[in-house]
Amino acid sequence: MIRPLRICDSDEFIDILTDAFTRELHHIGSQYGYNKKEFKLMYMGSRLLQCIYGDLRDVPHIAAYYDEQGSVLGISKIVPVNARKDQWFSEMTAVRENLQQRGIGTALKKYIVHTYGKTARRLFAHVREANIPMINVNQRVGYHPYIRKILFTRDPDIEQKKGKKENIEGLRPFKNDQQAVFNLYIKRTPPIVRKIEEMTPEDFTRGTVMKLQALLRGLTGGEEKKYVLADKGRVYAYIWIEPLWAHYENLHIIMDPQAGEHIPLIVEAIAQLAPSSHLISYVPDFCDAERTFLSEAGFTEKDVYIGMAWTAHD
Repeated sequence: MIRPLRICDSDEFIDILTDAFTRELHHIGSQYGYNKKEFKLMYMGSRLLQCIYGDLRDVPHIAAYYDEQGSVLGISKIVPVNARKDQWFSEMTAVRENLQQRGIGTALKKYIVHTYGKTARRLFAHVREANIPMINVNQRVGYHPYIRKILFTRDPDIEQKKGKKENIEGLRPFKNDQQAVFNLYIKRTPPIVRKIEEMTPEDFTRGTVMKLQALLRGLTGGEEKKYVLADKGRVYAYIWIEPLWAHYENLHIIMDPQAGEHIPLIVEAIAQLAPSSHLISYVPDFCDAERTFLSEAGFTEKDVYIGMAWTAHD
């Protein structure tokens, strides 16, 4: 039986992911970034928000495959990612190590499509190119490849001295810049990809989780690492360093394809904003400017992922 993960079974979610990290998720640490107690509290809060407000952007849903004895054999985590909440991203599907290749992953994927496809316009996922079995599972339930992304990683700069940050010309916090960032996205993204992703300016604003994280950081003296770089009033780069857990962060970057002369400033910005973090970044293979920047900023190409999309009435 597949149903939403029960709060009392959240420990089993962590157990299943522990194995998944050694096989598929090792680039974001050796284990899931929250312990069982922390995750239970977070999941309880998510379920409470969903009970009160319904689907919320960036607040995940977790489906679980239960056997007849009530044990969790596999999980699938999916989250609404756009402002309209009609596009969902499947963050992960994982099955216990001793139950691989028994149809549990396929059943979870079918459940996601059947359940969320009723109201979603599109469902997205990305899968490591070498993980042929999971690519096949996605295709069996209606997903189609549409984009190829390169995973870049960067270890912390242990020699970077923490001190007063120097001013970087043109760097400023993101504030009502969604239209400018959207224009960058349009400029650097091929029409066939834009047609599938259907991004809007509002999709670059904060979702529910981002707003809560920003509030918490404000209360604890932290900062939101969401910036733009501009030259003479024209935005040429967007940087969002999304916290994952512990010292792992996800770098989202969009650059003007003609911004090559500004790469040294962007490199300096990342060095100041995240000197002590393990950074990961998924970059579409058509983004030459971003790939050049990441190489100059000390990132290493680690793997290739295939972006896949399911479309309603496909």
